[in-house]
Amino acid sequence: MGNQIEIEIDKCNSDITWRGVYNRSGVKTGIWEIYWKYGEKNNKIAGGEYDKQGNKIGKWIEQSDRFRYGNQSTSEGKYNKQGVRVGMWDIYLKNDGKNNKIGGWEYDEQGRKIGKWIEQSNEFQSVNQTTWIGEYNNKGVKIGIWDIYYNNKGNNNKIGGGRYDEHGNKIGLWIEQNDGFWTDNQSTYTGEYNLWGVKDGKWEIFWRYDGKTGGGEFQEGCKFGKWVEQSLTFENLNQSTWNGEYNNQGKKIGLWEIYYQYWDQMKQKIGGGEYNSDGVKIGEWIEQSDKFKYGNQSTWRGQYDQQGVKVGTWEIYFRELGDEKPNIKIGGGEYDEQGRKIGKWVEQKDGFYYSNSMNNKYILIGEYKDGVKQGQWKDNKLK
Repeated sequence: MGNQIEIEIDKCNSDITWRGVYNRSGVKTGIWEIYWKYGEKNNKIAGGEYDKQGNKIGKWIEQSDRFRYGNQSTSEGKYNKQGVRVGMWDIYLKNDGKNNKIGGWEYDEQGRKIGKWIEQSNEFQSVNQTTWIGEYNNKGVKIGIWDIYYNNKGNNNKIGGGRYDEHGNKIGLWIEQNDGFWTDNQSTYTGEYNLWGVKDGKWEIFWRYDGKTGGGEFQEGCKFGKWVEQSLTFENLNQSTWNGEYNNQGKKIGLWEIYYQYWDQMKQKIGGGEYNSDGVKIGEWIEQSDKFKYGNQSTWRGQYDQQGVKVGTWEIYFRELGDEKPNIKIGGGEYDEQGRKIGKWVEQKDGFYYSNSMNNKYILIGEYKDGVKQGQWKDNKLK
């Protein structure tokens, strides 16, 4: 250690490595370069210099916290002699081989953001290029109006926003992107924050292509009473909603029903089940498969025990396109008391899909032991 180049794997992304030198005290010094492995290539994406005390100094290029193929964004700017970001910092996004400036602005001498900023949303990626535009005060606190923009194929449109008070709390009416916002699920939440920066009262869920799709009420920041929610995988090909009730602790209770609709077709109940008073699934459930969508309308049917663990026999059903088509059993297997798959299973193969132009209805047949696949699995195509 001292003159030898060390390679360090990024803790948040194993495809990113840092290359540079540690001194005899185990402190990073000198030039360090940051590489990203994509396919067979190791690409230099960032880097900068450490002083003898291990502080970043001078000009640096740093990858974003969620750097990946769909978010090749970096920040460029300077650190002062104390290792603090100062002055202008710019945010760049690499797309189609081009490095485009998409945001940034200024830090003060204490490393606090000040003035007008353009920031990436927390979930920024190629299919969710959303940015927040607004102002920081001289204490590094968001204040006033902040607007949310979504860049869809070069068209940067305002989709939401709201106001922060002088303490950085959201107040009043806000329109926010939903947690799963992306190209095929351009949905937003509209409602009010109270004077303490907590969601309160009625909030509504809107989908760009079909207006209001759900909503309900918040009490002191917790969902309460009857709600209609989008499924976690809601999108153009999976317009599914969950209807049910929350108790005063914000936990799902009682019967929840799952509905599916494809554009202008009639909404149909396709599943559901019961939650106990602790918000745990119990008893018989019919659930959508993880990859449920228009060409893969498959559901799982089985039992949860009193601790919310899948047990016993679960069956997989599939319905071809068309409201009049029946649900046909195509697979399934058994869970043990710990919720592990055991024995013989028949499962859908990745990519299972059926439409007028595609017939990819393949299943896999094989064995599990204590939740782990065993031996060779055979694949068959459904008739």
